[in-house]
Amino acid sequence: MNRLLTRCMIVIFVAMSLFVVTPSTSYACSCVSLTPTEKFEKADSVFVGTAKDIKNKQGSFFPANHPMSDSDANVFVVEKSWKGNPPSQLIVYDNGHEESCGVDFKIGNSYLVYAKTDTEKKDILLTSFCDGTIEASKATEVLAQLGDGTKPSLITEISVESDSSSEDTQSGSSILWIIIGVVTGVIVGWIWMMNRRRK
Repeated sequence: MNRLLTRCMIVIFVAMSLFVVTPSTSYACSCVSLTPTEKFEKADSVFVGTAKDIKNKQGSFFPANHPMSDSDANVFVVEKSWKGNPPSQLIVYDNGHEESCGVDFKIGNSYLVYAKTDTEKKDILLTSFCDGTIEASKATEVLAQLGDGTKPSLITEISVESDSSSEDTQSGSSILWIIIGVVTGVIVGWIWMMNRRRK
């Protein structure tokens, strides 16, 4: 009976370990080298803005197979622009992880953003590391070439509602752990009772 208990505990431990260490899918970022002029030409909107707010995993409105379906929503306060005539505040989506060519935006930092409109949702702006988006402090030469720029003419106030998908994921994980704990307790209790009866 002790052997049976040991085997059951080993199986449960292995199952829980596999659940914990299951890695999430990630991809290495590889970009085609572009000149500042090429980056500007390929972009639909080019501006300098300060990251005001960042919400993770806000791309649920994209199709499941869309490269931005797991994207972050980044709210920017636009300081000046050179292309696209963006409003004073706007949302730009990115993949969120540098491994997936996303940009590691930090709230309060200023960025030179090269954004493109989504091919299907024309009102959605997307960006990536490959597009050339970078901290403004690291783009002094490019900013000097771009010139003075234009201040936003349309004043807006943007906020991003939290997507429940990440919360649902955490809730699902908690429920799974509870189920594993209950099943483990039942198995151990049953084996203990059987062991006592045989004695």
